[in-house]
Amino acid sequence: HLRRAARDLPPPYLPREARAEAADGGAADAREACAAEERWRLYTVLSFLAHAYLWCEGVDNVGGQQHSRADKLPRVLAEPWAAAAAAVRMPPVLTYSAYNLLNWRPLDPALPPQLGNIVCLQNFLGGPDEEWFRMVHVHIEWRAAPLMASVSAAQLAARRDDRAAVSAFLDATAEVLQEMQAALGRMGEGCDPYIYYHRVKLPMSGWKASDVYPDGLVYEGVNGEQPLQFYGETGAQSTIVPALDAALGVTHACGWLSSYLEEMVAYMPPPHRRALRRWQAQADAIRGCVERSGDAALREQYNESLRQLAAFREMHRAFARSYIAQWNEKEKGTGGTDFMPYLGSHAATTRSSLLDG
Repeated sequence: HLRRAARDLPPPYLPREARAEAADGGAADAREACAAEERWRLYTVLSFLAHAYLWCEGVDNVGGQQHSRADKLPRVLAEPWAAAAAAVRMPPVLTYSAYNLLNWRPLDPALPPQLGNIVCLQNFLGGPDEEWFRMVHVHIEWRAAPLMASVSAAQLAARRDDRAAVSAFLDATAEVLQEMQAALGRMGEGCDPYIYYHRVKLPMSGWKASDVYPDGLVYEGVNGEQPLQFYGETGAQSTIVPALDAALGVTHACGWLSSYLEEMVAYMPPPHRRALRRWQAQADAIRGCVERSGDAALREQYNESLRQLAAFREMHRAFARSYIAQWNEKEKGTGGTDFMPYLGSHAATTRSSLLDG
């Protein structure tokens, strides 16, 4: 039922009333979706339908400007979406996991899920730019996944002063970060900055720190119909970079930037949140091992990992300027934040964490 409605996105997508009507009965779907995969799929489909209802109606297909907007989310979307989100312990808003991690399939299952062999399951306004933007992120997540799976073992090895294991982890970290930069550097091959800003970006928006919904969004039948505020989809909801901060012992200064990143953890899938908390609790392990070792080669491996992490952050900042800030210096990022200071200061903090020789 819901999947049929979702298949009508991208255009010809359902008119606003029809999309809400198509979701009627979703509460029953939420109760009946017992398998974890089905619960996550339901959450993803409802996230796309709700954001399409709120952000894609009345949009200029060329200029990307929205000429009308809903003042609240109707009950037939709001209640099942809230139920589906609660079932997977996620907020009822389009998150990075729904937009990217759960929203692709391989063209050839026998080949790796990398650029050229992955396509989206769901789009908003559609087109190659939206598809490519998302697939670059999926490729980066795929490439980083084995490294993420090795963080706990590397931290344990560091506690035991197993320099060989720590050395191997640091080599892998620098290599993966270089490949992440190479993938991000391919963004322009398929996603034009003008098209991104004027067509792709809007449907990812949330309703916290929002000029359109300054008081948040009313979900009919949910929370006593008091407005709820959630940030939109953003790369800050990916676990990769905060995980590498934890693995390498990078500590950022307290302030609104750190508070925002801490809030983003609640937008990550629960298993990612738990893993990140474990890694953060051991954030001094690898750095401490390197410092205790007195090994110049190991220190250089550690520093090279930090340089590559800083380089990725700087590249991301340049991407954000090209794809967002150049069109409007006052524009906020997809999550609803003033992203340029955030990206710049965290790159600087990463470089300042280098160990002296």
